[in-house]
Amino acid sequence: MPVVATRDLGVVLGRLPVLRSISLSVEAGQAVALLGANGSGKTTLVRAILGLVPHQHGDVELFGTPLAQFRDWTRVGYVPQRASIQYPQATVREVVAMGRLARRKPFRRQSDADRQLVAEAIAAVELAGKENTPFAWLSGGQQQRALIARALCGQAELLVLDEPLAGMDVRSQERLAETLARLKADGLTQLVVLHETDALEAVLDREIVLRDGRVMPPGTLHLDRHHHETEHHSHPPLLAGTLDGR
Repeated sequence: MPVVATRDLGVVLGRLPVLRSISLSVEAGQAVALLGANGSGKTTLVRAILGLVPHQHGDVELFGTPLAQFRDWTRVGYVPQRASIQYPQATVREVVAMGRLARRKPFRRQSDADRQLVAEAIAAVELAGKENTPFAWLSGGQQQRALIARALCGQAELLVLDEPLAGMDVRSQERLAETLARLKADGLTQLVVLHETDALEAVLDREIVLRDGRVMPPGTLHLDRHHHETEHHSHPPLLAGTLDGR
């Protein structure tokens, strides 16, 4: 049973078709990238899968349950693009602990089990030692990992990340890749929106490429890269020198 499945999914926003007949699936334990240029529909697709934007055609299922009937949202961890928190002065521990709120009964104090899960989530993203650091003081990469820890703290089985590498330096990208690889080894299913797969190449099982709201045939991304490289190398030396600023 796929963790995520869409069939003939269509989304229209402001009379503009954004997604057209999207059919895909993500199996348990897989790490799958959604790739495509700006405007290809990647973010709209993950938001439609999570019910954050309505779809006009087709079907979505999460863990085998139709989206309209799905209620077990603690199984899903979502870190949107340019995610932020309402109280930036909250510490890392406090931010991560927010992931336990949906699991606790109202007005119930944090239990020892809750505290243990918070500590484990912080350790999983390699932020141990920064528990008392304000979220606002973290680097962009560290903030992203703290938000992933918040999702993990709720014991999510599916992690959805929208452009998690945006604005990160190379080392931060490497650290995040290491974190996602460990989580995948533990069985966490991942759906990741990306522009390029380079930093996460070793983590990913497969790629789904979108263009103009449609799923492209397998291998499309590699064909596009080959075409781009062929065009680049076909420039005459004078033109190439001009483009390089020489």
